[in-house]
Amino acid sequence: MKKNKNGEGTIYKIKSGVYYLQYTDNGKRRKKSLKTTKKESAEKTARELLKEIDRVVDIADVVRTSAMDKGITDKETIGELNKIVDRTSRKNVSIKDVWEKYKAHTGHSSSEATLKECKRYWSRFIRWVSYKLGKNINMHEITIDDAQKFAQYLQKDKGMGSSTYNKYIRFCRLCFKILAYDAGITVNPFEYIATRHGPKGGKRELTVSELKAISEVIDKGIEKKAYSREIKTLFQVGIFTGLRLKDACLLKWGQVNLDRKVISLPPAKLQRGGQEKWIHVPIIPSLHLELMIAADKEELSEYVLPSLAASYHVHRSTPQKLCTKIFQAAGIVTSIKPNNNEKARAITIVGFHSLRHTFVSECAKAGVPLAVVQSVVGHGSPAMTRHYTHIDIDSARKGIEQIDTVKPVIEDKQEKIKALVESLTSNNLEKVKAQILELL
Repeated sequence: MKKNKNGEGTIYKIKSGVYYLQYTDNGKRRKKSLKTTKKESAEKTARELLKEIDRVVDIADVVRTSAMDKGITDKETIGELNKIVDRTSRKNVSIKDVWEKYKAHTGHSSSEATLKECKRYWSRFIRWVSYKLGKNINMHEITIDDAQKFAQYLQKDKGMGSSTYNKYIRFCRLCFKILAYDAGITVNPFEYIATRHGPKGGKRELTVSELKAISEVIDKGIEKKAYSREIKTLFQVGIFTGLRLKDACLLKWGQVNLDRKVISLPPAKLQRGGQEKWIHVPIIPSLHLELMIAADKEELSEYVLPSLAASYHVHRSTPQKLCTKIFQAAGIVTSIKPNNNEKARAITIVGFHSLRHTFVSECAKAGVPLAVVQSVVGHGSPAMTRHYTHIDIDSARKGIEQIDTVKPVIEDKQEKIKALVESLTSNNLEKVKAQILELL
């Protein structure tokens, strides 16, 4: 890399494959991520950054010389003048171009679903800015007062909960922070906008009696018969593995090893920056029996739950709505209105994710070590990941099998099915199969 006026500029690659620029600024060595794993792109971005650094140095020299000519020697005053001149001389970033620039900075490390959600937050801010301030507004022209007015506008939306409001504010704050250098922003207008504290909508765990009520509803059958068998398997996967709905619906037979009794998959939520993080979940006896029944079909699909997988691909809310109907049919309240406000958006308190909470809670009650549970459910914290990397699959199975005695969804009839399966021989195959079908 060629030298810049302030010193040497070099690029280097870290373990993740991302390139960084190391350079000298006012005698201090600094480094900056180039947000790419491609060398050609990294070199191009580095050249532009070094050119910009040289430009800023030139401006600083001009300001310092001019200030001294006018008798201004105070370093703090000269520093403030530098910031003002730098901001006004920098290339303007139109508010309409912000989204593409934001994606260029962070797109590679964000999932498609995350980007879609963030774009929704920014689009609403853009509409508000266009209506209140005009369409030809640059990013650095947004003031703290403007940010406060946008926050007040969001607060007037009666259907918006505190959590959603906070997501809008935090994303706008993040966006201005990331593009501060590009847009010449010296003060982040959203830095001083406080988030709101309101009723939390986290899912709760389910009781054993509620799980039994759910089991009874599933046994009676549901509206769409194509899902009947799969719903039973889905709920058992949820309660005995703690998998999230997407991972459970899209679980593939290639990820299920019935011989080794383990499920190995990369959870969708943990995939960031093109790197896969895998979890290995022991298959306890009760779930093993259910998966054996699901696998005993003439035509085996790629997916463990083919009908639910197909519906999830069409619209991911379909399986969740189906689960909600089952919870409600079991007499479980799935959502509440905050502060009994009928106009407010309902907060979901019970959903498929409640099975994940139940799994973790039952493990805790059974005395399963925290590190084992974290390794199985795939905790997102790097610090916690380091804490439980030594947990092997046998240790995890030994711990998780302790909750098999709970059997909230597996009732007496499944014990009968288990006994029938164990009694199978070549002579009684048809008879036993008929008896099993009667119990299903």
